[in-house]
Amino acid sequence: MFDWDSDYEGVVETKVLARAGETGNGFIRGILTRWVAPLAVVAGLSLAGSLTVGTETGRFLSASLGQAGAFLFGTRIEEPPADLIAYGPEQFHNFMRGVAGFSNEDLLTFAAVTQRGLGDLSNPSTPFMLDVLFLTYREIERRGMARPVAWMAVQEARDSYLQTANLEL
Repeated sequence: MFDWDSDYEGVVETKVLARAGETGNGFIRGILTRWVAPLAVVAGLSLAGSLTVGTETGRFLSASLGQAGAFLFGTRIEEPPADLIAYGPEQFHNFMRGVAGFSNEDLLTFAAVTQRGLGDLSNPSTPFMLDVLFLTYREIERRGMARPVAWMAVQEARDSYLQTANLEL
């Protein structure tokens, strides 16, 4: 049983605890847990990510890292084409960064779904959708998977929209 008179001093007595890093073993453990372990995790995730990208590794990393990636991987950052209707430079770079990670099959599926969703040219999102299709088919051609009939349909939709937009101005 607890005796206040004899045990009280033992309970309230201030004890000095050894801090982490004051002993040799604690110092090494502190460095390992604070610096080496997180760096190992980051390096492992980076390696795993680069292995899953495939043949487009340099282009994907260049697009993801911007100017630094372009310098590191010897690629250049593309300038937005003058043919874009609604996309600005920031939207263009964001879109190209996303498309760079698509597989060929995903890119073709994305183009088909986007083209089916285009619908009525009077929709407020039409200029953005046309830019998406324009950039998507440009990427498809760059990868050597030309789809001339689908590309012609996109070009006709763009021309029709631009004629309609010019008449309304």
